[in-house]
Amino acid sequence: MYQAHSITIVPALVGATVALIAFFAPLGNTGVDGTLGAGLAVAGSIATTVLIGVMVARPLSRGWFVTLTILAMIVALLTAIAAFFLMQTLLLIAMAATLAVLIFVFAGDEKRAG
Repeated sequence: MYQAHSITIVPALVGATVALIAFFAPLGNTGVDGTLGAGLAVAGSIATTVLIGVMVARPLSRGWFVTLTILAMIVALLTAIAAFFLMQTLLLIAMAATLAVLIFVFAGDEKRAG
């Protein structure tokens, strides 16, 4: 259950890196550097990474696992929407991939648990 989530952290880390680059871009080459929207995208991508990291790092009860997975899905979706409006395509792709893998892993866990 937890090993499957370890692959989910890869696109989340990519998303956090891309969001940080967009926010702190040198020479203003992203058009959104230093803006509130880019800062919220950074917060969302880091929150997604932290939630997934908690799920990977320690064994959780079924209730906490479901709660953190759903929260990570919501945060990844909202961050992908923010990336769309910020026109940050790489961040959008990374968060969409994170969401897709979370859904895939969660659906696989539900089949095994049921």
